[in-house]
Amino acid sequence: MKRCARSGGLLMRKRSQKKRQVLSDRDLAREILQRYNAQKTIRVFVAGGSREGNNSEYAKEAFQLGRLIGSKNYQLTFGLSSKGIMGAVAQGVLEAWKQKHPKHFKPILGITTEHYQKLYPDDGLLAEMTDVIVSHTLEERKQNLLSADFVVFAPGGLGTLDELVYDCIAMQDGLLEVKPFIFFNVRGFFHHLLEYLKDIQLKGFSDRMPFVVVDNVFEMEIAFSMFAYYRAQRKKKGNASQIVDKIIHELPYVIEQCCQRDSMDVRSI
Repeated sequence: MKRCARSGGLLMRKRSQKKRQVLSDRDLAREILQRYNAQKTIRVFVAGGSREGNNSEYAKEAFQLGRLIGSKNYQLTFGLSSKGIMGAVAQGVLEAWKQKHPKHFKPILGITTEHYQKLYPDDGLLAEMTDVIVSHTLEERKQNLLSADFVVFAPGGLGTLDELVYDCIAMQDGLLEVKPFIFFNVRGFFHHLLEYLKDIQLKGFSDRMPFVVVDNVFEMEIAFSMFAYYRAQRKKKGNASQIVDKIIHELPYVIEQCCQRDSMDVRSI
């Protein structure tokens, strides 16, 4: 892992400290992630395509997802693409943040590799508002991305599918803490994949994964609110797996109640 020049603030501050020991790349990445976590801000990892797809609604919904993340004062963790679905999410985050926070505060953490970094040119404001960790390998990149609190899968291609499969295996094998996985099922994008995942579980080839499915940004906002509420109550309400099961069970009811009451306050439901 190394830091790229456009986001060297954290690295330069680290080097300026009067410490004699030399940190390894992996130790430095861990310290950067710990600093983000110490801010007590919820971090959302979004995996999605570097292309926009053939329907403009995918990118439009991705942009609104980014605006939602920014408006709730969450921080985005993503694979550092200024294009496609991922670029739309990042731009949405910036749109929501730019009027609310000082410029020195960066609402996005991009985690990539040197190879992928070269594929995407710097995008002015995105580069300015993003801290970047450049990992040595894809494996290391995946592990760093999964340090976030929630994982959202947006429409995408083989790279998104690869991320999903890796995360499921890591969680099934106990290498990853159980955490909420949200499918952003725009226009039913994940319908066939969800049916496949259910089928292999029913046939005994996999464990049940903690998938929450939402169809639009309105439902995503309710899911986020539920995650944040139960996350704060975690010590009283049970372990992460139990909390995810509870949200999966309750989400349809809460969505219906929010529509009837015209309120997003899940605490009152």
